[in-house]
Order: sequence, then structure tokens, then C-alpha cells
Amino acid sequence: MSATGPALLPIATPVTIEGAFRGVLVANLRISTLGEALQAFAPTPGQGVFLVDATGRLLAHPNGTLAQERPDWSKVPPVALALAAKPGTPYVEYLDPASGVNALGAFTR
Repeated sequence: MSATGPALLPIATPVTIEGAFRGVLVANLRISTLGEALQAFAPTPGQGVFLVDATGRLLAHPNGTLAQERPDWSKVPPVALALAAKPGTPYVEYLDPASGVNALGAFTR
């Protein structure tokens, strides 16, 4: 959390109309809100969804405090595989650094 409020994730996208650039849409998304919203994609109760940036830094996680710390998860197996973009199976069994239990991770790019 910043000194003035919750941790934010700035997002931006170009706005085009009929192929012509018209401007940029910019928003700040509360990381805690993003983490909560991502859990809707968890297949079953007890499972979680997390999001990392292009370098492997944690952006959103069911544990909001952990997400605010933005730890480097680039070596966590599903993240490392996703960052490497190597062909193969898009899932891996790994030790979850947040909970310390074995987990099955899947990823998409």
C-alpha cells in the first residue's frame, strides 16, 4: 500500500474508431480488487488464481498482502514456464511459495 492509499495497477489502451487513433483510455485498478476478481476463475473452492507481470513479479493473488509486496515469482515453476514461452504442456506441479503446499499450476500467454 502506498502512503496515500491502496496499491494501484495503471492500465492503458489505445482508442480507435474505424481504424483511426482517437486517444488513450487510462485507468487505475486496485490490485486488491483485481485479486478478488481473478478468484472467479478458480475452477473449484480452495484453488486460487494469481497474476504476474512480464518479468514474473506478482501483481494479484488471493493473499492480498502478498500481492502488495510484489515479490519476484519468476522462478516459481508455472511462471518460469510461461516466461520461457517454450512449447510443451501448459501446466506443472510445484511447491506454492505462498502456502508451502504442493499445487498444480497452469498458465497461458
